[in-house]
Amino acid sequence: MSLIQSFNALPRRPKAPSGLVPNVWHFDIRYVHLEPTPSHVVAIIQPQSLYFHMERLPVGLAADVSGIEFFPESAKDAAPVVANALLHAFVNNLGLNEIQGSNAPPPFAPWRLTTEEKALADAVGEEFRRLGVHPDKLCKIGLSTNSVNKTMQDHFDGFFQSLLKVIGIEDWVSALITPPTSITFQNFVFSPWRAGEADDDDINLLCLNYVTELEKSRPRKAGETDTSSRIPGLISSIRQMVIQKPAMAVKADADIGNPEAAFDYGIRYVILHLSLQL
Repeated sequence: MSLIQSFNALPRRPKAPSGLVPNVWHFDIRYVHLEPTPSHVVAIIQPQSLYFHMERLPVGLAADVSGIEFFPESAKDAAPVVANALLHAFVNNLGLNEIQGSNAPPPFAPWRLTTEEKALADAVGEEFRRLGVHPDKLCKIGLSTNSVNKTMQDHFDGFFQSLLKVIGIEDWVSALITPPTSITFQNFVFSPWRAGEADDDDINLLCLNYVTELEKSRPRKAGETDTSSRIPGLISSIRQMVIQKPAMAVKADADIGNPEAAFDYGIRYVILHLSLQL
């Protein structure tokens, strides 16, 4: 039986199997940036019970393998992989089989799904429809409330801190690692700066912002307190790099799995939110 046939065969009721909470589930996409196996995930929660489940993307990615090759830039890009992960999660009982074994209740389909962003809701709903998900109500994914979004973030923050402890990261280090937040696509347009479209002052400021983000992402060596002496040299080398290799060329290298290019493109992405385009 195919995944879609298995999903469509699941029982579906307004209440979750406990009978105590609505059978309504919220999901979103996040990027868990922990080395050596960073990856996107789809996080799923029932807001009243706080039952939480997570799937690494794409489904089937081995625990010891990085998910860097899946890096969607739009809701449409993300939808096929996210839709597949949602179907897989419910068919496989939201992890309950692994937790409870033979005592796990039977798997079930959600009565309704919600997410934070309309673009993602529409794209995943359309993918469900294309795959043949029934009933059609499940293809109409709702928008979650601000309180549900906050509930998810609060719960994910706690999960992330537990994850850091499990992998052995000390408390003083974990306090410096920002938990992932949900990814939204609809308001992001990447319009990279190109050589010749900015004057020298603009270019220097862009490169300074690049170096600032670069330094923030690098752990300091033992005993190192002042890194200002290397900033001018870094700005000069970054200036040369961004002029010689525009963002779209970096993106092409990142898309074929070059980790240095992915890191470079990621910094340029961040700088866009500083209202400067590199």
